[in-house]
This record gives sequence, structure tokens and C-alpha cells, in this order.
Amino acid sequence: MAHPQVVWSLFVRIFHWSLVILFVLAYITSSSGDDDWHMILGYAVTVLLVARILYGLFSSGYGRFSRFIYSPKVIWSHAKGIVQGKPAHYEGHSPMGAAMVFALIGCLLTLVFAGLIYQSWGEYEGPLWWLGFMPADGFAHEMWDLHKWLPDILIGLIVLHVLGVLLACVQHRENLVRAMVTGKKCSGE
Repeated sequence: MAHPQVVWSLFVRIFHWSLVILFVLAYITSSSGDDDWHMILGYAVTVLLVARILYGLFSSGYGRFSRFIYSPKVIWSHAKGIVQGKPAHYEGHSPMGAAMVFALIGCLLTLVFAGLIYQSWGEYEGPLWWLGFMPADGFAHEMWDLHKWLPDILIGLIVLHVLGVLLACVQHRENLVRAMVTGKKCSGE
């Protein structure tokens, strides 16, 4: 019998849903050409990411990165279990879920970095410009291109993330969306 326990801290839940909202708004403002709001939202995403990285390094509990770093062998084994319909149950992030967390954070950090580089070069503003960082033209253009197409990669990852959550909900008979709202996840099947 499964017994719910608090797995996702209030910080992790607020981070998760705030990031969802901010990413959607940043995507919309980018598409609509509202550069001022897009920049503000980008800074907000940056602050969230920095806070999550610090939390992941220094917190305790299931939000600490060291709690969900898995070897490629363990990730592969977990993926095979999913395909076979018998994945192992984890209290915190599963190996595939952890890989997705790191992929999403890595892509978001790259997106933010590319935006800051372009802002310094093309807009003559932002924290990097204030620090005197002026990238070479070719590098700045590459960062601009990266900043333009990386959101589409992120959307693909987000779709995979949502599909993975839904599959895990079915395979483990637990509501992971509710768990990311309440913080409580079943500790076993």
C-alpha cells in the first residue's frame, strides 16, 4: 500500500510552476516582438535558475542534485524498464526524470546565456555589457541564432517531459501532477 510523503519542497514546486509560466510568457513576448517584456521575463528566468542551482547544491532532501545524479547505466536500465512496462519506482526523481531535469536546466541556461551575449553585443546593455564584455561579431551572431532556435528544442523537451510524466502516472498509478502541487508523492506501490 502506498503512503504519501512530502517529496517536493515548497521551493521546488514554486520554482517549477513559476518557470512554466515565465517560459510561456517569454515565448509569447518573443513571438509578439515585445522586447522589453521579453527581456524582463528572461531576467526572471535567470534568477529562478540561479536560485534552483543554489538550492540543488546546498539544500537537503529530494531537491538536492546529488540525490538524483544517476550513471548512464542506471538511466539506460530505467529506460528499458519503462519500455517493458516495469520501471522501478523512485521516491524522488527517477533516472529518466532526473536526466530530463538536467537537460531542461542545461538548455535554459544556454538560452539565457545566449540572450545575454546578444543583449551585450546587439543592444549595448545588460549585465555583460555593464561588465565590459563585448563579444566578437561572429560569436554574437551564433549566440543570436542559438537564442532564436533553442526555444523550439526546449518545447520538444517539454513535450517529452509531459509525456514521460503521464506515462509514469499510468505505470505507477500515482498522480505526479498533483504531487508537484501538493508536494506529496507515494513512497511505493
